[in-house]
Amino acid sequence: MLGDVAGIQKKNMTFGKSNMDDKEQILVNGTRMDLAFFEDNLSEARSCTWTKVTSSSVEDHQHCIVCTAPLSASTGSLYKSGHVFLCAYCHDHFLKED
Repeated sequence: MLGDVAGIQKKNMTFGKSNMDDKEQILVNGTRMDLAFFEDNLSEARSCTWTKVTSSSVEDHQHCIVCTAPLSASTGSLYKSGHVFLCAYCHDHFLKED
């Protein structure tokens, strides 16, 4: 599924003490996360209608729905759909139509 998605670096990380705890992880916008978690987040984000907003509209302790990076008033441009936010990096790399 991710072969055509730009900006993703796949990493195999080991968690715990045995191979049974291995989970495939990726690095997205500086955030390391489980691949399955990222794919679910991206699927949800793709189902939303996004509007560009200023970072001043970010309430306390918000995170990007895709990469989970923390967002603040100094983040810069963001996208909002309902009560969820998307950082410009994830919008431009995963959702933006070329």
